[in-house]
Amino acid sequence: NPNRKMEKIEVKFSNDGGYGYTLIVDKKEYKGELINGEYAYAELIDIDNSDGYMEIAIVDVGPSDGHDTYLFHFSGDILPLGRISGMSSPEALGDGTAQAYWWMGFWGFNKQYKLENRTIMEIPQETIEVKDVEALVLTPFELREDRSESSMIIATVSAGTNVKFVEADITPVCINSYGYEDEDECDWCRVVTDGGVTGWVQLK
Repeated sequence: NPNRKMEKIEVKFSNDGGYGYTLIVDKKEYKGELINGEYAYAELIDIDNSDGYMEIAIVDVGPSDGHDTYLFHFSGDILPLGRISGMSSPEALGDGTAQAYWWMGFWGFNKQYKLENRTIMEIPQETIEVKDVEALVLTPFELREDRSESSMIIATVSAGTNVKFVEADITPVCINSYGYEDEDECDWCRVVTDGGVTGWVQLK
């Protein structure tokens, strides 16, 4: 960092089967808890090349390759910046932003984050581009003009039709087919049929 002082960074993980860890920098300590506890490691990343600092990342690898990365800033004291979650450790882009890959069951995307006022925050994405995902329709379904169950039905897609997924809205939460609040089944996807008809369908 800008003070030009060589500093020793040490991370001690619990060796008794617990999820605790201690981050030590220049005799300052920060104690935290992992979520997954399957496996963890530490590294330095540089989210913003222009600020003169590197961030300390403690990467908590869980089941199914889920990662929770805890980020820290040090300038005399250890300051927690927040957490990035994804299916990979975060990729620092150097312009004040970072990204982490998310798997959605049959497609994936990079969730975007930015470092602002010493806090890591997710950058909201209203809709997300879906690339290279196609499907063969087995059961007919209705396509709607917009991302709403009250939106106008513009077509019924018949069995045997090929569709291409082009866009998704993963923000809605609704009641799923089992009667529970759910995020995944409530996603809306915009598809294009092999006949050129495009519209929205909810996964549930």
